[in-house]
Amino acid sequence: MTFPAHTGLGADNVSPRAFARLSHDAIAALARLLLLCEAVGTWLAVVRLVFVVLLPKPDGGRRPIGLPPTLIRIWIRARSNVTKAWASANARPNIYSGATLGT
Repeated sequence: MTFPAHTGLGADNVSPRAFARLSHDAIAALARLLLLCEAVGTWLAVVRLVFVVLLPKPDGGRRPIGLPPTLIRIWIRARSNVTKAWASANARPNIYSGATLGT
């Protein structure tokens, strides 16, 4: 339920908030599937399509964003603590990325 009610929909056309309606057993099965994808290191072919959406910029023009399918968006949100810890532990001054860079 941390996703905004009117968040954009990816190729699967499923709102992330719809997953809140799943039973505990269904959520547990979904978690096992996501952990399996992590272990294998790839996504199922049906969730690999990423839409590129052009959002209006306040000063004019548009900026592109990638909008992955809902399952991947849920995984990203659920594992953000792990990815942030990894990024922090592997930060290098010669690589332009990080919390305060690129903004």
